[in-house]
Amino acid sequence: MPSKKKNLSLLLVLVTSLVGSAAWASEKSVTIFPAEGNKTCSDYASNKLVLSMSVNSPILGTPVTISGTDLSTDGDSLPEVVTYTMSADGKTLKFDPKTNTPIDYAVLKSGSAVSVIIYPSGGVSADTNMTIPGPNNTTLPISGFSLCYGLGNTVPTPPEPIKALTPSCSDKMSLDLQGITCDGGAPVLICSIELNQPFFGMQTGDKCCVCNHEALVECDPNLPEGTKGSCPGPTHNEAPKEVTTTIEINKDPYYCTTVGGKKTCYLY
Repeated sequence: MPSKKKNLSLLLVLVTSLVGSAAWASEKSVTIFPAEGNKTCSDYASNKLVLSMSVNSPILGTPVTISGTDLSTDGDSLPEVVTYTMSADGKTLKFDPKTNTPIDYAVLKSGSAVSVIIYPSGGVSADTNMTIPGPNNTTLPISGFSLCYGLGNTVPTPPEPIKALTPSCSDKMSLDLQGITCDGGAPVLICSIELNQPFFGMQTGDKCCVCNHEALVECDPNLPEGTKGSCPGPTHNEAPKEVTTTIEINKDPYYCTTVGGKKTCYLY
């Protein structure tokens, strides 16, 4: 058998539609489309390496456990296992893996009629109310089905938010080519401010750097006060309270600073 790979892609081939107006049913799908013919899982995977657990002539009205080839990515060498239950009339299917096998899509058949149920990236662990609609709002009996797995697709991990950074002046920071240098001593914040340009506090892109100190990283207001990366709270661990300082510059002939609630403006 060809080697199993991660991040395989689906090739969605839309074949002749079924004639009917009943709704396509599935609790977990992101899309469902009709097809025709003797279709299996590999018909909808571009590289044909997808695995499947398939059943022809499903047993009705009672839970049945089926198994399939082991997933190389799940950390064990055991077969993948799924329990399915078909309704007593043979028209509704549900499944529930006993392991963490993610099912990527399902293929339901009723004779030559096929319903392909596509699940979200990463697959699902269960689905219910899976049916194939027929003509005139009817539901067709399910003569066979395949549960398709092994694509290895996972929901992308959101990237870590990029925290605002005020660089150290020692990082060869250029403040409007003013040649700012640091002479040692206490940490000092230095900003190059253009009087004819908007400036409202320390925004991303402002030309500021800190002397005699490593780069300043934005704090996280969602962390408890006192933990690493947290912002100062109302008491700042019983130290003197922090005060908000705002610098306002626009194209009028004034710039203003607000420190601790007191606003002062200067003419330029």
